[in-house]
Formats: sequence, structure tokens, C-alpha cells
Amino acid sequence: MSTTRFWFAVLSVFTFEIAQASPKGYLSGGIESNFIREEVRTWKSPDHLRKNYPYYLSGYDEEEKPIWVLELGKWDVQRIALNGNKTIPDFSNYVDKAIFNILQSLDLNSTEPTAVTKIEGIIDMDGFAYSQLASIPTVDLMVKTVSHLVPTMYKYVNHAYIINTNFYGMKILELLRPILGPIMERVEIYGTDRSKWLPKMLKTLPRNQLPEWYGGERNYVPVKVYG
Repeated sequence: MSTTRFWFAVLSVFTFEIAQASPKGYLSGGIESNFIREEVRTWKSPDHLRKNYPYYLSGYDEEEKPIWVLELGKWDVQRIALNGNKTIPDFSNYVDKAIFNILQSLDLNSTEPTAVTKIEGIIDMDGFAYSQLASIPTVDLMVKTVSHLVPTMYKYVNHAYIINTNFYGMKILELLRPILGPIMERVEIYGTDRSKWLPKMLKTLPRNQLPEWYGGERNYVPVKVYG
């Protein structure tokens, strides 16, 4: 397939998903009910997903907002997409369970004015491969997954840093940007130059709440590693 035909196909998938998304979804109430359900709470992640698609609660900022880290560049979504019905249902459940765990770190049932209802995020794109961008089923799965998560992200993400973004990572973010919409106003995207993103991140995230590779302390231990 020529480069032009490939990108036309990718953009066709992308445009279709955009057309399916309702703009009202950004402001809809009760969206947490999509994830805080008994079947999500009791669902057990398969070992291969926990091992290969990790995420973790790193710590808390000075306002007690939880800091969540997703090493997305290491997630082999292509492996999931190409196995189709054998793996996609479990992956979808895995993503829902991740959102469940993230929402559990917030004070959603509190009526106190100081209740914590937003998270801080670090999305590490290190290792994101061309093979994922070049796979139409993979891009399709990414688009569908992000579309599913957009309303929840809009409601609960305070700020996020996307770091270590290589050329291919930048391309997938360009494709997802229209879906993410206003969420991108709360996102800072950085390339692979650590000297540029690290000082910015440490201005808002406490050093003692981060792993050493993100400028944290050597004896750091995450609050909890999920997966």
C-alpha cells in the first residue's frame, strides 16, 4: 500500500469515529456509572495483561490529587488488535478496570469543598513503534478506546504531561487530537529531550512522589502498581 493510500485509510477510520462521537458527551453527567459497576469491580485481569500493560498510582501532589502514570509507549496495542475477538474483549475490560481503579482514588462521594475530584497524569510514550501506527486495526482500536474514555477524561483529568514522544507518537496524537478536543488544553506534550520536560513537570509534581527516572528520589516506591 502506498503512503498516500495508507494515510487515507487511517484517516477514514478516524473520521468515522469522530462522526460517531456526540459533542454533548464532554459535559454529560453520571459518566462514572460506565465504570463503577460490580462487574467491573470483580473482573480479574488476565496475567498477560497485568504483565505487559502496566499503570500505577505514583503518589499525590501538594493538593492531594493522585498522580497516575501510564507507560503507553510500552503497550503493544497491535498485539491486541490483530488477535481480534480473542483478545479485544479482555482488553476493553482491562481499560474499564483501569478507569475504575483511577476513580477509586478520588473522593467522589464526598460533599466536602476540599474533596479531591481530579487527577494528575503522566503518559510516557517511550518506545511507541512505527508498527503500531502502520497497522489500521491497531489505530482503529486506539480511536475506539479513546472515544470511549473522552467524557471521563474531560471530567476528571486536571492536567497531564505526555513525555518521551517520538515522531510516531506525535503522529498518533495528531490523529487523536480532534477526538480529545478541549482536553488538550490541559495537556503538555514533550518530545524525547528529558531536559525540556523534566523541569516543567517538577514545577507542579513533588519530586518525592515520582520515580527516579522522572526526577524523583532513589528510594521511591509507588503507592500501588496495577495491571
